[in-house]
Amino acid sequence: MTVDRRGRDAARRMQATVDSAPLRLFEAGRAGPAPARPPAVRPSLVSFAGAFLVVLALVGFLVGQRTWFAPDRAEVVDTTPSSLPQPPPIIIPDGPVVTTVPPATSPTRHHDPTTTVAVDVLPPPLTISSPTEGERFEEPKLRFAGSTEPGATVMAGPYRAEVDAAGNWDIVLILSPGANRATITATDAAGNQAAATVTVYYDPPVVTTEPRPKPEPPPPTTVVEEPPAVEFSAYATYGSCELDPPYDVYYGTAQPGSKVTITSEYGSATVVAGSEGGWEKKVLFEAAPHGVVFAVTVSDGLGNSRTFEFVSYAGEA
Repeated sequence: MTVDRRGRDAARRMQATVDSAPLRLFEAGRAGPAPARPPAVRPSLVSFAGAFLVVLALVGFLVGQRTWFAPDRAEVVDTTPSSLPQPPPIIIPDGPVVTTVPPATSPTRHHDPTTTVAVDVLPPPLTISSPTEGERFEEPKLRFAGSTEPGATVMAGPYRAEVDAAGNWDIVLILSPGANRATITATDAAGNQAAATVTVYYDPPVVTTEPRPKPEPPPPTTVVEEPPAVEFSAYATYGSCELDPPYDVYYGTAQPGSKVTITSEYGSATVVAGSEGGWEKKVLFEAAPHGVVFAVTVSDGLGNSRTFEFVSYAGEA
């Protein structure tokens, strides 16, 4: 029998005694005078108060027993987060790291479920497909291209590349003469960043500084001066002749360089006008008969002409 049970039984017996005392006194009064016996002490208010104090003390003792001896019956549980068993972290190969985060604990709970949160700590894949390392170019404008994780942001310094839904990216950059080291970065939605570099060379065309050849002077211009306009004229010196063979001398002017023709039935000749247009020609008439008058025509071939008469006295009379 435990201590608290013995205390409860004693309290019940004392309460029953206190409760039955007035009843016995009442029944004794109804029954009339009792046989003579030793005088008894009548209960008074002090007696009731003392009994009540005894009961109150006993009840307090029982409550104290329950509180003082509670550690002997209850299990003490340490509910601090550090004392609870922690599950080990789970590592997914080639994927994000998964850790288990226990919820806030309370002193009365011992087996709360844990919450699983996936944390992405892997940088996004990043490749540069073109240009290749060490390539040389003769144009300063060059297109860079490659692939990365879909949804990632690709940058080349302060310039942002175009990225499609499949993760393919491209950007056009301007090269400087010589070596150019381009650094491309990719940042995913979780803030993880990857970088890739490629070095290319820009070889600008060589500009020659040789002097231009001097242009050859134009050939001298030959100025052909046109001959002065000369009016056609023709004259006969004698008009007749007694010598054998007979002859006459014709002269005049014509266009310089033009050909002057002297014709007759008995003799003809040609002459070229000089640079100033003058001309002169002696014409023999060997076949002319004695005393016959015949015509002699002088022309320049330009439509100008003049006719003269000639009489030969040579030959037989």
